Amino acid sequence: MIWMMVIDMYEMKLDLDKLYNSSTLIRQSHSITEYMKQNGYYLGVKNVGSNEFIKCPFHTDLYPSFSINDKRGLWHCFSCGRGGDYIKLLQFVQELIYGTKISYSKIVDTIIKSDDLLKQQLGYNSIYTRELEVVSDNFSLQRFKWDSSVKIAETFITLSSKMIDGNKSAFSFIALAQELMFQESDPMEIWTILRESTLTDVDSVQSLDSVEDILRGIL
Repeated sequence: MIWMMVIDMYEMKLDLDKLYNSSTLIRQSHSITEYMKQNGYYLGVKNVGSNEFIKCPFHTDLYPSFSINDKRGLWHCFSCGRGGDYIKLLQFVQELIYGTKISYSKIVDTIIKSDDLLKQQLGYNSIYTRELEVVSDNFSLQRFKWDSSVKIAETFITLSSKMIDGNKSAFSFIALAQELMFQESDPMEIWTILRESTLTDVDSVQSLDSVEDILRGIL
């Protein structure tokens, strides 16, 4: 006979609506240019139209290839291919410069908790909600890890294709897909959430390979 002990515990659940609303306000209120200046990354400045180009801080960049568009709250390096919004920039800085991998949602949550004005504007101090979860002791409390390369490949190819075909390849949708993949959700579950979401963004990624590359960056 197998004895199973049921343990009551609380788990922090991500609120997707709060994630979207918070990231939108953070993009609107935080300047990529100012962040780069304050942290010593604003080097080799070159202006092209409404965009500023500087040397990319994530690799050896002899010619300025890191494009900043503060009006749209986006950046992109034409040498290494990395890009995104203000939050994604902080995520890359933490991972590539400081060696600490932090999820997109964790960075959003940290920004909120450190900014009283932002908390007042949003009306909450965290994008996570505390919910009771029942688990059994014959399973690890740690979430299941993807242990199959086939599963990972299916995620990139299947999900990327559906995002392109379903016109869900805007940066905001890609950011949401990344967060759900980081939580190890099934590809079809991710697609169901994306399909029902009404996020909007100025730019979209048209290439299937590009969407795959961006999604692949979380692992």
